[in-house]
Amino acid sequence: MNNKIAIIGMGHVGKALKQGLLSSGWKQKQLLTSNSAAENKKIAEQADWIILAVKPNKIAEVVKQIALKKEKVLFSVAIAVTTSHLKKLTTGEQKIIRMMPNLSIAYRQGVIGCFFREEISQTEKKKIQHFLQRLGKVIEVSEEKDLDAFSVLVGSGPAVVAYCIEMCIQAGQNLNLSKKTAQQIALQTFAGTVLYLQKTKQSAVELQAAVATKGGITEEIITMLDQQKVSDRFMQSLLRGYDKIKEMRI
Repeated sequence: MNNKIAIIGMGHVGKALKQGLLSSGWKQKQLLTSNSAAENKKIAEQADWIILAVKPNKIAEVVKQIALKKEKVLFSVAIAVTTSHLKKLTTGEQKIIRMMPNLSIAYRQGVIGCFFREEISQTEKKKIQHFLQRLGKVIEVSEEKDLDAFSVLVGSGPAVVAYCIEMCIQAGQNLNLSKKTAQQIALQTFAGTVLYLQKTKQSAVELQAAVATKGGITEEIITMLDQQKVSDRFMQSLLRGYDKIKEMRI
């Protein structure tokens, strides 16, 4: 692939994109990055594809800075900023893709939700999908509104998982393990469980049932969690995040 890519915004997502692409074999000279207004226009002029990895409230400002030409393909990772809004900010003929990646793209193990505007041809779509598959699992949505769910599960997902891992670490420390040992156990248990599910093709529910044998320790733990309605509270938290996206939508 000979395209030059401009990544505007070098926060966590921008850095993860750059790291993942470089580790996948993308050449340094094909990746142009900027974290300042002075450089934004310069790298946008040189690039074929432009990725806006900036916060939603900065989108309009950045698009104005770079003065996009209609032949360039625009990618946006901004939560809650619709392609219709992006259309209004550009030439009106811009080729636009919205995507929602998570930070695991840095190690090519991410999940990337994508919505393609109708201006993207099938040939271009295949090329873009091939490009994004270097970073992880690509899932296309047919309706843009579905990206809101991706924002909750994909974008916020690593933080939610990290929260659960931290709870396990703290539990280990409360059981008199050192923080280092508790961290090793928690990280390997999460990583090993994911691998086990992938290899065995078991569902999460099936694995839970297999481990929580009747009258055993695990059953006691799961029962306690159910009594405390942890599942309900967890779902309520994610739904609150989903509502927050609607409040932010531009």
